[in-house]
Amino acid sequence: MRGLSNVVAIAGGPANGYAVRANGTVWAWGSGGANGLGNGVVSGNFDTPVQVTGVADATAVVAGNETGSALLGNGTVRAWGLGGYGQLGNGTMVGVSRGAVLVKGLTGVKAIASTSFTAYAIGGR
Repeated sequence: MRGLSNVVAIAGGPANGYAVRANGTVWAWGSGGANGLGNGVVSGNFDTPVQVTGVADATAVVAGNETGSALLGNGTVRAWGLGGYGQLGNGTMVGVSRGAVLVKGLTGVKAIASTSFTAYAIGGR
């Protein structure tokens, strides 16, 4: 992907792509609908990567339908994008997040996975 280097992990969803760089930042491209890129923009398409707001020290990333999640080095998870069905895991049914939000109640997570409207964590409490 043009503009990205030192990529250590990637994920692709129906309309978005995500990459984790060696410095722990997460970058996104594709549809900006519902803030699926995590940069605070809720419309438009991006053909060059933009940084996801509110994520540092990421080790992995997963993609859903206009939703992304990142596993952080401290074993917590942050999510962004469409949240109307509770898929952000922050205890709200908010329509769209403006940046990555902490998924409540998860610590010690070792791995994450995602489908269109759900996300999963392994090893957490």
